[in-house]
Amino acid sequence: MNNNRIVTDRFSNPESEKMYREHWPHEPQTYTDLYEEGRQCGGCSFFAKFNSDWGLCCHPESRHHLETVFEHFTCPRYVHEGWGSHSFVDFARYPDLQWVFTHYELPEHLYHKVKQRAVATNPDESEYEMYRLIIAALEREFGGSS
Repeated sequence: MNNNRIVTDRFSNPESEKMYREHWPHEPQTYTDLYEEGRQCGGCSFFAKFNSDWGLCCHPESRHHLETVFEHFTCPRYVHEGWGSHSFVDFARYPDLQWVFTHYELPEHLYHKVKQRAVATNPDESEYEMYRLIIAALEREFGGSS
């Protein structure tokens, strides 16, 4: 059971730490296909870094959601984005949204307005709803698709 109280220097869930230390004994593919290939939490789109080693899993579909995990931990919900800053978006699921994030960053006040409306409109799919709202606004301004 996760007992996270904003732990920043160790796993918040002893079961997750055990999986890591034992190399995912009941999930050999997690170890070989993800961990050994460098697909680890530090490179996941949903990893919120606390310091050089630890961060919070923010993937809403991960069994480790809201756990403090080691940057070299991993899980089957891993979404590759690299070891830099993270967008908290599954670009494989919403490929067009990657362009918005990588080519244009919304000013903070607009981001918060779009996010607020997206959550109110479609709380279960707020990432997609944000994308939809941004694309709809651009299409209104510049015309529909060509």
